[in-house]
Amino acid sequence: MSSWKIQSDYKAIGDDQISEPRSLRGLALSPDGTKLYGGFIRGTTSASLRRVASAIIPGTIQNGSPLIERQMLVWTQAKGLATDSRGNVFATHNPTGPGTDLTFGIYTADLAPIATVTSHTALAAELSGIAVAKIGQRYYVYLSRRGALATIERWDVTTPTNAKLDTNWANNGRVDLKTRYPGAFCNGLDIDADGTLYVTGGTVSDSLGDAIFKIPANGNLAGLKLTRLLVPMDVAVAGAYLYVAQYLGPASTVAVLDKATLTTVGIKHTGIPHPNMADDSGYSGIVVDSAGRIFVSDQVYEEYYDPVPPGQYSHRIFRDRVLVFTP
Repeated sequence: MSSWKIQSDYKAIGDDQISEPRSLRGLALSPDGTKLYGGFIRGTTSASLRRVASAIIPGTIQNGSPLIERQMLVWTQAKGLATDSRGNVFATHNPTGPGTDLTFGIYTADLAPIATVTSHTALAAELSGIAVAKIGQRYYVYLSRRGALATIERWDVTTPTNAKLDTNWANNGRVDLKTRYPGAFCNGLDIDADGTLYVTGGTVSDSLGDAIFKIPANGNLAGLKLTRLLVPMDVAVAGAYLYVAQYLGPASTVAVLDKATLTTVGIKHTGIPHPNMADDSGYSGIVVDSAGRIFVSDQVYEEYYDPVPPGQYSHRIFRDRVLVFTP
């Protein structure tokens, strides 16, 4: 029977432990669907990439757990993750604030570093999403930015140790949504088999998100399409549909859209209570496998306990988790 369950639950008790498992954002699956990668963004003292099995993991995963098969401390925020058909893992690297020289990392399936690639822009922004696809005989990474820029850029990563901005794509390798919507910004993104890009974000710069953009494979914004959706944080393309993680605190859901028309055709409520009432929490990353399993990162952030006196705490629990829908 189709159902939602907690696939993996990350929990640590204490304050400022090294590599605290919280603030889970990006998700990616291995090509065979057996391994799940997560990007944890708890600041530069503990941000990391982790790999676990994609099957249901009972109980909670704490620091040092053998259930964490592989781990790589990246010291910068991996808000976006992606994998290619070769098994390579791609992760955005972000400092604690916007920058002009930002990097993405390329790793083996075991999270051993292959290369670090620097993307330079004149204006400061952060890397908010990453997607990778094989088109023809070439492999391409797509990066989304938010901040002073709302750009998507394409890199040729066919040879990972010699990644290059694909200046033959779009406008010298980049498109900027601010040329159409001055307040635009990007969250996550995914790419269809034909090269069409789907980007979550918004057109109002002081919001968490209000739109999904559909960009033609050639990057020509003359063919740009848009639909409105409340706080879309990430998107996954699967078959004829888009699955969108909505970052709505305890009201977080997964919206299902027809990818051709961008019409919402369904809403998937997990039925699993989200314990943080704050708006700045919720479903933040999403990925779908070939069997139709939907994995969602539930970014709970932190819960404070036993305030003594008010405004302080005797202990606090950090918790994030992955939810999975099995058809």
